Amino acid sequence: MIASLMAPLWAPFAGAIIAAFFWHPSDLGNVDPGTWILMAAMFGALYGYAAILAVGLPAHILLKRWGHRSVWAYLTTFFVCELIIWAAVYTASYASNGPGVALSILAGTIVDHPGRPIFFGLVGAVVGVTFWMIARPDRKPSSIS
Repeated sequence: MIASLMAPLWAPFAGAIIAAFFWHPSDLGNVDPGTWILMAAMFGALYGYAAILAVGLPAHILLKRWGHRSVWAYLTTFFVCELIIWAAVYTASYASNGPGVALSILAGTIVDHPGRPIFFGLVGAVVGVTFWMIARPDRKPSSIS
């Protein structure tokens, strides 16, 4: 439970980093930089906790069930899961233009700006390692009488 609450805290941190250093949307008008960073951190928190509930916890359960309890299994799984989540959310954000256009924009972003999905994947990997460090699925549960 603690791992599910603590590990996703990397997502608001990543959102704040993106907002502070890489992207300030001009269509938001005259938004104060501090407000913009706070908004990005809040969105990151929402995104991170939704992702851990929808994908991270089921991945953890499956990894344990299948006997994959190493830090590398969590790092890799959370990296890949985050790439899939990023692609789904990114594509959905352009869905109003039609599925073909949305997929074309996704493909163009992956080719022209591969750092974007890689950044999100790395955040997922850090969340996975943090989750593993807290939950320690490699250890047998202690028997408390």
